[in-house]
Amino acid sequence: MDTFSRRVHRVMMPIFGLVGTAMILVSTYGVFARNVLQLSAPWTDEALKLLDICMIFIVSAVVFLRDEHIALTLIEDSTRVKSRPRVYGSMKIFQYLLALVIHVELVRELYAIIAKQITTNEITTVLEYPLYFLNGGILIGCVLTVIFAALRILDQMQKMRGTAAKVAAGADGGGSL
Repeated sequence: MDTFSRRVHRVMMPIFGLVGTAMILVSTYGVFARNVLQLSAPWTDEALKLLDICMIFIVSAVVFLRDEHIALTLIEDSTRVKSRPRVYGSMKIFQYLLALVIHVELVRELYAIIAKQITTNEITTVLEYPLYFLNGGILIGCVLTVIFAALRILDQMQKMRGTAAKVAAGADGGGSL
């Protein structure tokens, strides 16, 4: 799982860097046009909204894969929980399962929203791009989170099986002198 996570991270970070740079350039142009050129550039706000929302959901999926997301670690990091691998593993599985269920529901809802936006041909006001582009970015991030949550659950279950096997081998007296 760690090598897969590193590969995804290695592929996605340059892409996020380019999109982030584009966001900085668009934002800088918007401020420059408004304050120096005394021009209105409403397209900058709409472009930034699209890039920002898509980035937030897709980056959050990548962060979830690496298990670096913000989580309540007060209980998880306590010595009582860390010293009991089954309890710790169960907590992690519950956390990933909850994310999986929430994101499956989000995918279902977003699919319905995007289908309606495609049939009604809704567009944004300034740039006039189809509104489903925006929700498509959110959908991609949610689908990635569903996939990554399933992978995380399987990985954690495998780790728990390995820990249980080691404990059982040690209890059998199969240790060496």
